[in-house]
Amino acid sequence: MPRLNEVTAGCISILDEGETKMAPATGADIGTLQISDDLVIVSTASAVSRIEGVNHLVQSFSSRGIKITRADDGLVVDVYIFVDYLTQIPQLAWEVQEVVIREISVLTGNEIKDVNIHVQGVCAPERNN
Repeated sequence: MPRLNEVTAGCISILDEGETKMAPATGADIGTLQISDDLVIVSTASAVSRIEGVNHLVQSFSSRGIKITRADDGLVVDVYIFVDYLTQIPQLAWEVQEVVIREISVLTGNEIKDVNIHVQGVCAPERNN
């Protein structure tokens, strides 16, 4: 059963399954708002790709290098990236996790259980001969 996350203003409440109930401050139910996983993925991919040290996201997935799985206690997000040469990978992974949590939380209000970073490779700088 979906859990309703109350918003303090009383206007919008977000359900765990990507559905948002719209209600004015009076509490009357006026419909639902569906937030597509594709929208969340595109927005999150855009934010991750702007992080210094991330060369690119893996494009072999239909999800643009980001996979979202819904669990009972929150979302599990897997991010597949290539990093720039000489990037400190542990620090970059922490930054990617923070950006993903912030982006998805602001966009959907959903609880994030895990953000797993999968570094698929390192991109060497181009050589000028």
